[in-house]
Amino acid sequence: MHIQEEKIVLDIEVPEGDVSKDMDVFYNPEMVHNRNVSVAVLSALMNGGTYCDVEFDSLKSWKIALPLCGSGIRGLRFLTELEVGRIAKFYVNDKRIGFEKDFKELAAVNGVSLDLVPKETKGQKLEGSDLDIKVFEKDAELFLLDNRHFDYIDIDPFGSPNPFLASSIARLTRGGVLAITATDTAAFTGTYKSVTRRKYWSSSMYNYMKHNVGLRILIRKVQLLGAQFDKALIPILSYHKGHYYRVFFVNKNTKTACDQVLKQHKYFLYDKKGIDFKVSYDTVWIDGDRRTEEAKVRPGVQVAGPLWSGELCNLDLLRMISHKDMFELEKEFFEGLEREAEFEERNIGTDRKVGFYDMHILASYLKLKEVPKFDEFLAKVKGVRCSFSRMGFYSKLSSCDILEILKNY
Repeated sequence: MHIQEEKIVLDIEVPEGDVSKDMDVFYNPEMVHNRNVSVAVLSALMNGGTYCDVEFDSLKSWKIALPLCGSGIRGLRFLTELEVGRIAKFYVNDKRIGFEKDFKELAAVNGVSLDLVPKETKGQKLEGSDLDIKVFEKDAELFLLDNRHFDYIDIDPFGSPNPFLASSIARLTRGGVLAITATDTAAFTGTYKSVTRRKYWSSSMYNYMKHNVGLRILIRKVQLLGAQFDKALIPILSYHKGHYYRVFFVNKNTKTACDQVLKQHKYFLYDKKGIDFKVSYDTVWIDGDRRTEEAKVRPGVQVAGPLWSGELCNLDLLRMISHKDMFELEKEFFEGLEREAEFEERNIGTDRKVGFYDMHILASYLKLKEVPKFDEFLAKVKGVRCSFSRMGFYSKLSSCDILEILKNY
C-alpha cells in the first residue's frame, strides 16, 4: 500500500487485523502519533534550554541511534524534519535481513542522500556534508555494544523494551535522552500480575487508574537499571496512548541525582471504600505479597508499586513544544499535558502526584442516576482533565469534598 507520512512516502504492508511479532516489517498508522511526538520533543531539545536541571546547548551536535528501526520511517522523518545541521552522527539499525538495502532505497525515493562524509566538529552547527549516517543490520544489543556515546537513543520494540534497556542506558551520554516505548501494557495493568513482578519488579493495580500506575512502574524499572550505571534517568515527557506507553528520560549522570530518584520510588494506595488515594513508603509482607502497614489494618485498601511518584512531564519542555507548534494534529494532546503539568506544579502535594479521580466512578459510588456535564463539574471542583481517562480529572479537593459537591449538584 502506498503511504505518505509527513514528507516521507513508502510502499508497505498495512495489517488489517491484529499485529504480532512474527510478522515481517509493517506500517502501523496508530504509531504516527508516537513519531510526531518524538520529532516535536527532539526539535524542542535542539532549540536549547534547561529541563530537570540539565542544560541543552542550542549549538550541540547530536549523535542519534535507532536500534530498532523497522520500516525506517522514523529514521527518515528525523532526517527530513529535524534541523540537519544539528545532527553529527545518525545510526539506524534493524536485524531484519534486507533492512540496509530497503532503507537506502527508501531514502533515495524520498530524496535523502546517505553518502555523506563525517567531519569532526565541536560547538559549531554542522553543514549537511558533516553528517555521519550509517545503516546496520544487526541484533539491537550487538549494535549498541559495537557503538557508543549517543545523545539520543530511541527504543521502539514490539512488546517489552526490557531486552534493550541495559545496553541502551550504557551507551547514553551525560545529558543524553533515552526514549522508550512499551506495548506490553497488560503486564502493567493488573491483567498478569506475575508478569509485572517478574519483568518489572513491582505489583500492578486493576482499576480505572491502571495506566497511570502502569506507566510509573515502567519508569521505575528503567530508573533502577540506570542507577546501576550511576545514571539518574528522569522523565521529561511520558504518556499512555492506545496500546502503548511512551517515556522520554534525560540522564543527569550523578550518584547524588540517582539517590534522589530512588527516594521517589514509593507505593500507591487506593481506598476503594472511600474513593481516595495516596503514596506511602512503609511496607510489609502479607500472604506472600508486599503490602503497606496501612493496608494491613485496612483490608479495603489496594496497593501497587513500588513505582515512580515524581512528575511525568517537564512543564518547561511542554511550553517549548507548544511554542514551536509543529503538528496541528498533536496540538490538543500537548495542551492537555501542559494543563496537567501546570496544575500539578501549582496544587498537588508530594503524596498526591500519583492517581486521579473519575466522575463516573464517583457517580457509581454515590449510586447517582444522572451525572452533570463534565466541564461544569470540573469548574465546581476546580479540577483539570486527566489524559489517562475520558472522565478522569485532578483536583486539590479531598474525595469527601468532591463527593459532596457531586451529590448536591
